[in-house]
Amino acid sequence: MKQAISITDVIGDFPYRIQMAGGWIDQPFVSRLNPKPPGSMVVVSLQPDFFMMDRAGMATGSRHIALKMWNGRLPQGNPAKLVEDLYAEENRGKAEPSGTQDMPVLQRPDGYNPLGIKHLDPESVAKLSRSGRDCYAAIVSKDVRKLGASLNLNMECWEKMLPQTVSHPTIKMDLVALLHYYQSKYPGVMFSGCGGGYLLVASDEPVPGSFRVNVRTNQHSLD
Repeated sequence: MKQAISITDVIGDFPYRIQMAGGWIDQPFVSRLNPKPPGSMVVVSLQPDFFMMDRAGMATGSRHIALKMWNGRLPQGNPAKLVEDLYAEENRGKAEPSGTQDMPVLQRPDGYNPLGIKHLDPESVAKLSRSGRDCYAAIVSKDVRKLGASLNLNMECWEKMLPQTVSHPTIKMDLVALLHYYQSKYPGVMFSGCGGGYLLVASDEPVPGSFRVNVRTNQHSLD
């Protein structure tokens, strides 16, 4: 057996990603209700420096398909076209779109579906879109308080619009209580996807048990 010399030799040389704020605004069944389109959503590409758990909102489903499609590496080409190709392949033959929110602080359980209950209205959709705009502005200005506020607003919208993103019969942990605890201690918190996943914490002080991620800034290559 050939010895691995890099973690990407084991997990694949393709990025992970986290959705920071505005998630679901990219889906037509949500965005069609936006009173002031287009909507805003912040997505961050991550270097594959370590293995991230599957079914946790880190785009591992999309990542597995991409690794198979492109023989383990991100190809050169128009980024928008690559996204279209990947989305089409991942959703081929599916009744509901994938590659949106797919989490559970625990992995998403079998049988979990965040779309079982929908309470969509223009006001909530507008707030969701605003969370994405506020998040981007906070990142640019390096304002942790505003960043946290954008994450909290995102979760407020999820809880109201799609309540099963945080509460579902298949989820045994009280995600709402966990979320509210961390929100009481730090500027802002949200889950990495629907159903749990990782907990994203905006903080200018150390968070017990936390780890940092390495944001990928090169658009075309991981080299």
